Amino acid sequence: MGAASFSSLLKDDSRGAVWIVLHDSEPAGYVVLTIRFSMEYGGLDAFIDDLFVRPSYRRRGVGRAALNALFDECERRNVLAVHVEVGHDNAAAKALYSSYGLKPYWDDRQMLNVRLKQ
Repeated sequence: MGAASFSSLLKDDSRGAVWIVLHDSEPAGYVVLTIRFSMEYGGLDAFIDDLFVRPSYRRRGVGRAALNALFDECERRNVLAVHVEVGHDNAAAKALYSSYGLKPYWDDRQMLNVRLKQ
C-alpha cells in the first residue's frame, strides 16, 4: 500500500477512512476502512482493507481500539455489513475479528480477484 492509495482514499470521504492508533502518544498501528454499495445487502458495505499493529504494541488493545473506531464509523454511516480477509494461519487476527462477530461467510464460494491496472 503506497502513498498514492492513501491519498486517493483521503481525497473522497465517501470511499472510507483511515485511523492512526496511538499508544502513549506513539503511533502503534493503523486501520483502513473502504466502503462501497452492495446489491447483496441493499446498501453500503465496508471492508477492513488493512489493519496493522506494530509488533511491540501487539496484545495491548491497539487492534481493538482500531476496530472500535472503525465500527463506530460504520454505524455512523449506516453500513449494513463489514468484511475482512484474513490468512488461514493467522489465529490472533481471527480471534480478534471473531470477537466483533466476523466469521466465515462463504463455505462453498471463493473470492476471485484480478488486478486490472497497476
